Amino acid sequence: MLLLIFLFVFFCETQTTECLAQQNVKRIINGQVKDTETSEPVGSVNVFLSNTTIGTSTDSTGIFMIPDVPSGVFDLVISRVGYEREIKLVDMVSSESLYYDIKLIPKIIQTTEFEITVDQPTEWKKNLNRFIKVFIGGSEFADECKIHNPEVINFRFFNDTLIAQTDSILHIDNMSLGYRLHIILNEFIWNTDRDYGHYLIYPFFAPLNTRDTKEKTEWEENRQKAYKGSLKHFLHALVHRNTEENMFRIFAGTLDKLMSGYGHRVNPEDFEIEQIEGTPLFSLKFNGFLRVEYGKIIDNEIERGGNYHGVPIWGVRKIDFSSTSIITMRSSCSYIDSLGNLFDPLSIEVSGMWANKRVAELVPMY
Repeated sequence: MLLLIFLFVFFCETQTTECLAQQNVKRIINGQVKDTETSEPVGSVNVFLSNTTIGTSTDSTGIFMIPDVPSGVFDLVISRVGYEREIKLVDMVSSESLYYDIKLIPKIIQTTEFEITVDQPTEWKKNLNRFIKVFIGGSEFADECKIHNPEVINFRFFNDTLIAQTDSILHIDNMSLGYRLHIILNEFIWNTDRDYGHYLIYPFFAPLNTRDTKEKTEWEENRQKAYKGSLKHFLHALVHRNTEENMFRIFAGTLDKLMSGYGHRVNPEDFEIEQIEGTPLFSLKFNGFLRVEYGKIIDNEIERGGNYHGVPIWGVRKIDFSSTSIITMRSSCSYIDSLGNLFDPLSIEVSGMWANKRVAELVPMY
């Protein structure tokens, strides 16, 4: 059974020269937020682009402005305690600026009678541990992640399936990568017995302040480690047609063959990748299932013969290609930029290594 995970998140790392080139094209999003019932302006509303460090809040007159928005398609999240959340899909490719008049609906607070039982805290803690294992993950960065307000999460567990819900924003510090994540948990359903399910989140990244140069260096190195071998790394290499140089191998075939380690080699030139005229975006198309392998050099092991893609590798370090992912398209095409950012994560279905990446390894698009 494939492990499938569909996230409005993807794994990114800001690149140097390309990132600067991408950021030269800037747009503006502004507008005003009002109460839908009273038409009065609403202040202190959080307004941000999901999966980024880009955001602001409304002033006392409900007005907000987000400058320096990169080209792309984003989820604009409008959130404030006491109001229903608004999420708008914004196209910052064809527009240089967008203005929104946003009306927030006040939440209706319902009170119901309930009974507190003695075993409720124990069961809740058990479900919280299940949730953390799935949501945060088990990578080397997971131990350095802390959910500051887990008490806002409500759980249901039946038939080995865990469902988590909350109306609040989850606040998570990742001390390995140097971010405080403010996450809107839209949906979480997971079968813990089969380790199978999906969740949908809208994260905002607030960079933490470093305590010293050593910590800053560690964060930069860990962010690169999270990027290496990620889906974004692969898409970045794919759009630049240099997957092999970036230690990726691609195979096509039936799902059964691919999962058994078989299939025929595919080159970047076999993909349909076309730049959308007048934009920094590319459309990506491929058919069927693909297995993507990422290679890691094995320390202290030297290859004594054979070849790699027809090139002699006598005396070159061995490469471990055991990190594999299976991908297939769920829509007619995907949209990516030159940095490898995927602007509709649900357009590609992943399993394997990339599906096992969780919140502990998230870094922002911008």
